[in-house]
Amino acid sequence: MAWRMRLFEWEKQLESLFLKEIQGLRLDVGFEDSWVWKDGELLRYLVNSAYVFLRKDSEGEHKYLYDKFWRCKSLSSAQVIA
Repeated sequence: MAWRMRLFEWEKQLESLFLKEIQGLRLDVGFEDSWVWKDGELLRYLVNSAYVFLRKDSEGEHKYLYDKFWRCKSLSSAQVIA
């Protein structure tokens, strides 16, 4: 694959992972693009399903950080900037 700019060494590994991920995908020109929420049974986005998804992810090594983040009383944008 040819890129417009030369890749850095660390980008070459990402390129390899990306190409493996998309290998075998077939694009259909006759269909319009759309977003699909694939977590949960309803296959539609709900704030609660996103929260549950994030909580599942927070049960690993970063549990302390997630717990502190969710209990923080500041606005979420302020938390990200901090």
